[in-house]
Amino acid sequence: MSSPELIKKDMEVILQEIKGKVPYYTPEWTFIDDIDPGAALAKIFAHMSEMTIKKLNDAPQRHFLSFLETINASLIPARPARATLTFLLSKGTPENVLIPALTQVAGQGADGKPVLFETETNITATPSKLVSVFSTIDNNYLFNWDEMPGNENDRILEFLDRNYDVEWARSGTITKQGNDIIKITSAGNPDILFKLNNITNKVKLEIGTDASHDLIDRTDEFTAKIENGRLNIYKQDEIFDHTITIDGTGSSGFFAGKNQQEHILYIGDKNRLNVTTARIQVEGKGSQNLSNPLNFSWEYGTEVTEKIDGKEIKTIKWNILTPANKSSWLPLIKSTDEPISEIEINGIKSRWIRCRVINSRIAPVRDMEISGLNISTSPYSSDASGIKPDMAFINDVPVDITKNIYPFGKKPQIYNTFYIACDDAFSKTGYIVEISFDLTPGKTAAAGDKKTADNPQLSWEYWDGMGWNCLEKLQFKNTPDNWAGTDECISPEIIIPSMPAAKPTTVNGQEKYWIRVRLVGGDYGKEYMIKNNQVEPGSFCPPMLSNLRINYIKNSAGQDKFADQPEYIFSKNNLVFKNCIDELNTGKTFKPFESIPDNYPSLYFGFDKPLKGGPVSLFISIDENIDYSENKRPGLKWQYLSKNSQWLEPDILDETNGLTKSEMVQFVISGEMADEKIFTTNDLYWIRAQAVQNPVVELKDIHTKSKLLGLYLNSAWALQSRTVAYEITGSSTGESRQVFRLMNAPVLSEKILVDEYGTLTEIERKALGNNKYIDEKKNDSGNVTEFWVKWDEVPYFLDSGPKDRHYIIDRTTGEIRFGDGVHGMVPSIGQNNIKAIYSTGGGKTGNIPARKISKLQGTIAFVDKVYNPVASDGGADTEEVDALTKRAPFVLKHRNRAVALQDYQMLVKEASNKVARVKILPNLNAEGMHMPGTITIVIVPGSMDAKPVPTPELRHIVERYVSERCSNLAKLNVIQPSYVVVRISAILVTHKIDAIPVIEQKAKSQITDFLHPLYGGLEGKGWNFGAVPCISDIFPLFEKIENVDYVSELTIQLYDEDNLKLTEIKRTSDNFKLPADTLLYSGEHDISAKWIPGRG
Repeated sequence: MSSPELIKKDMEVILQEIKGKVPYYTPEWTFIDDIDPGAALAKIFAHMSEMTIKKLNDAPQRHFLSFLETINASLIPARPARATLTFLLSKGTPENVLIPALTQVAGQGADGKPVLFETETNITATPSKLVSVFSTIDNNYLFNWDEMPGNENDRILEFLDRNYDVEWARSGTITKQGNDIIKITSAGNPDILFKLNNITNKVKLEIGTDASHDLIDRTDEFTAKIENGRLNIYKQDEIFDHTITIDGTGSSGFFAGKNQQEHILYIGDKNRLNVTTARIQVEGKGSQNLSNPLNFSWEYGTEVTEKIDGKEIKTIKWNILTPANKSSWLPLIKSTDEPISEIEINGIKSRWIRCRVINSRIAPVRDMEISGLNISTSPYSSDASGIKPDMAFINDVPVDITKNIYPFGKKPQIYNTFYIACDDAFSKTGYIVEISFDLTPGKTAAAGDKKTADNPQLSWEYWDGMGWNCLEKLQFKNTPDNWAGTDECISPEIIIPSMPAAKPTTVNGQEKYWIRVRLVGGDYGKEYMIKNNQVEPGSFCPPMLSNLRINYIKNSAGQDKFADQPEYIFSKNNLVFKNCIDELNTGKTFKPFESIPDNYPSLYFGFDKPLKGGPVSLFISIDENIDYSENKRPGLKWQYLSKNSQWLEPDILDETNGLTKSEMVQFVISGEMADEKIFTTNDLYWIRAQAVQNPVVELKDIHTKSKLLGLYLNSAWALQSRTVAYEITGSSTGESRQVFRLMNAPVLSEKILVDEYGTLTEIERKALGNNKYIDEKKNDSGNVTEFWVKWDEVPYFLDSGPKDRHYIIDRTTGEIRFGDGVHGMVPSIGQNNIKAIYSTGGGKTGNIPARKISKLQGTIAFVDKVYNPVASDGGADTEEVDALTKRAPFVLKHRNRAVALQDYQMLVKEASNKVARVKILPNLNAEGMHMPGTITIVIVPGSMDAKPVPTPELRHIVERYVSERCSNLAKLNVIQPSYVVVRISAILVTHKIDAIPVIEQKAKSQITDFLHPLYGGLEGKGWNFGAVPCISDIFPLFEKIENVDYVSELTIQLYDEDNLKLTEIKRTSDNFKLPADTLLYSGEHDISAKWIPGRG
């Protein structure tokens, strides 16, 4: 603010006035500029007059500044930036390391000069590393109404919510509880309270009305439809992995993301599950509960190869097994020819099937116990006689098993071999294996018949891993054991009463389970015969097979109780595998499915070493673009895992406001931590935070909006400052109103000490020692030689008495003033008896990007590196005088107390000169809901960014500053503005074809500048909250562009931040107003230039 000019004249104007008067007053004066002495005298006079006029014009402003000085209005000094510093310890550090307060670390400012930061508090850096972070939600519910009033069956209402921890209930009733609350009551279980809008927003099917399209807002209508209906409550638990956020590697939504929770029972058996099409029977005490298709999905694993980024990567695919019928899974049917692959589960390679709980619906199955588990398999085929072999060879020649087969060739020779492969059957140790086929035997000798078989001998063999062994105790039905006989076609069976432990082997390049049949003696004919010393041509009568089938049947005779127990049984719950075989072998029961052991939403931090002592500091960086009202900030309970799996509370200082703002969490561990596998395969040491307050709030719905940006262990806040200790400020002469100046400015904080030893009696010194900061110095004899007393800062001396040790400081210049003996005490006379301990710094140069503050000043044992994980912020330069003249009158009005809305607005601007725009929303919370007594402050930082957003630190600075100066009954929320993106579509007509690209470029540039929220608009002063540009504002903007003839089409489109179109403006009469907390900003524009020839 500047005062108007009293006289608007400068030297040239005055000189011209003199020249104009010369002819009338001194006509003899020629007034030649270069050589005339009179002209020189006139110029001197004009210059002196100009100086006098300037001083006269400055007089009102100087009087105003003098008035401001009288009321003690001063420039706001430079504000220091604040940074988070993370200290990294050297590898192998044996114990905790103290990082003392005022540890100095430097970074490079924008001007290239070093900027010093000092830590604010002591912290204990731990050699332990944070290696895992998980969040859990145990009380999500899926509600199914099996029956509705009025026989309206099959109505389903599904919604997720989390409120109180309740047990699974089979039935319940719903009643009204207040205007917007319903209560679900179930016998033997705690009542559940739900907000109606939380339910109705998630209605998926209509409930007797058009509810799926028109949400029900009246409790009576809702409860009338479902009251007394049968209710099933299925409890669903969730686990989310946030490990990526450690050290800021990536970001993750709070209590959100991909649900890592799986409740799975794995059954592995390399041989029994070596099947293609099969019937798989799972039996045992308690296993019948695994058959409910509403709760479980049974699957088998296969290995598939996928091409990702040009690389072939093997992955596991889980395929659905077919339930035996609609009401039961067991037995399981595998109807596809695809084999179950050997895959690795929990470090063990085998063939696996699994029983998976659908959608982590743990409640119906969490109490299930199993005391025995056996599996068996049998062929599943439309052909009752069995399954086809996988393949067959005659010696090294493959054969088509769907056609007639000569197993030893059409001219069998000694040691010819017939190989049969069937993984399904030959891998089943102890099973009865049946091989059936249609046989045309080799013809035996008959009188005068040349086609004869001479007692052929066959050997049936399997591979045992070391060599080929004979199959013993074979049973031959409907056939001789050498496949020789008459010409009649028969259907024999070869039965292996107990399949030995065969192993896969490679035959002709094919690894399979093989059985082979060899011709080891006799023959099925000869190539020639010698008769009467004459060689005569011979002949062959080889056996011929067709319709080869193999069957296998479980053989329970003489087997012990573990004969059908699979090789491996694992349960996977809460991301951890558990071996269940040992419990079964000792006759114990096991629970295949276990829920999260939490009653509240929890955040887990896993460390590789135990934490000891403290305070250990963890900086939690949060995306604070989402604003939370006071009643939606969850209260957290912090605990650490101690011996005997007990969770104990540490000494905790949590400044995150329930994980809603970026801040430090400091904890002191007094007990001994214990390690345990929780969500990980390794034993870790755990700390958790549980949201135990605000149970009615939908915590997940809140936190899915915000993000966890990073977790940084061993972190401390640091201020852009340098501490100067015991600087001699001066020597008091005993005169009134003495002024001293510190050597460094601006001053952030200070202690002013005066040595009063020579003026105080011993009694006075003792009295002062009880209520003042005293620094007493003694000599070797124990006698007091110096007695330094801390004096107090006051804003003015009006209320100070003659005995009050007060001073006034100008933090901008470092000037210190003492009283006159009437208003404020005069320092006693002494040599160098005034000294100061103070910190200096500040300015916008302290706003340094992330990881750029990294130079430790000095050394600390075992500290390897230091860095700032997020950008420092809050630094601001000293206020300009013009800004002071605008602000000071309001200071006189509000006297540093916020009462009226304008007071809040001015105090916000005082908090930091980085604030460019302020909007005060009375009686509205951060979500825009009416809430008496709440003040919501919307701030916009000065920035050329298209969408200026305040940093978390700037919001904290404003909130701290204003809260100290307003009523303690007012609830403050400092938030960022909501933004609406403006997109312009336009066609600009030109008569110059070569001007098209230039026009388009200029138009986009100018409209982008025009729509800047702070520096756009017609006057370059930005846009008001809620304002929208008019069509008439944009037409002249485009038409002023060179070579633009006219604008043929123009449309303004508004979109919210979720890219949802709000409105479209095409006419001047179209009117649209944004909410009071909303600003516009420039988006992508569709502007094109159109050439129309013949103009101009």
